[in-house]
Amino acid sequence: MGYPSKDAAELTKKLLDLEDQSEYDDHEAGDVKKTKSTMRVADAAAHHKAAPPPRSCCSCCCKCLLITLLVLFLLGVAMVATLYHMTSKVVHDFTITEPHAKYPVVDMSEAEARLVGDRLNLFVDELLADKVPSEELVLTQDEINGVIGRDDYLRGNAMITLEKGIIREEVSLPVSMLPGGEGRYFVAHDYTKIDDEEDGGHFEVKLETEAKHEDWFDGPLYFARLQMLFSPPEEQNNMLELYLEKGSFFGNEVDQDFIDEHHNLMDYLYQDPSKKDLIKIMEGIEKISVLPGKLVITPRSA
Repeated sequence: MGYPSKDAAELTKKLLDLEDQSEYDDHEAGDVKKTKSTMRVADAAAHHKAAPPPRSCCSCCCKCLLITLLVLFLLGVAMVATLYHMTSKVVHDFTITEPHAKYPVVDMSEAEARLVGDRLNLFVDELLADKVPSEELVLTQDEINGVIGRDDYLRGNAMITLEKGIIREEVSLPVSMLPGGEGRYFVAHDYTKIDDEEDGGHFEVKLETEAKHEDWFDGPLYFARLQMLFSPPEEQNNMLELYLEKGSFFGNEVDQDFIDEHHNLMDYLYQDPSKKDLIKIMEGIEKISVLPGKLVITPRSA
């Protein structure tokens, strides 16, 4: 058997080298492909991580709602602060720091107060039932002040005086429960004057305070003089008529044109269904007499 020639051996070697080079290139190409694939995955992951999450409609609505509630809360706080400031100014201007000396207190037991209440309730109940009370209702000055004295807030801070034709009231009330009212007192006096006449009479009221309230107005808080007219008993509707003759409220004079129009102020009550019982009580009273030390209410005869 003969041996291969030298040329044949070199040819074989070259073929083997080409095969090895081909395997190396394939391996390199695989690595490159793997690297590029890995880079694409990494890029995709980085892009996914960097991209912001989609905005939720619910989240936007919640933010708008929270902002709205915050604005409303701030507006409410501002309104309360404004009202507090305004109320504080009113309290300051219509009150003083020195209370009136304590008024005399009439002591009344619970049983005595109950008797006074029973007499009053019986008189009113009979009027509401379209019955003529069997007797006049008489309330003494001591009975009225005794009832006042049973109230913790009014005890020693209010007093009623009954004179002929005049009811006088004096008050010196602490207002610490109001904004800016700590250490201040509403000190005032008022009167109700009743002039009886055969077919009616006049009714006058006036309230003045110890505080001057010059920044607001001069004079009393209110004043009114009214004419009362009673219709004949046979007229079952609108028996009481009330006409304003002169008046001022918080420094404002009632317009004379309104007075001249002669409005029956009782019409406002007659037109209000909720005042039905009050109207029946008023129409069941013939007259109210103020005598020294007592108040006498005479019912209308049947």
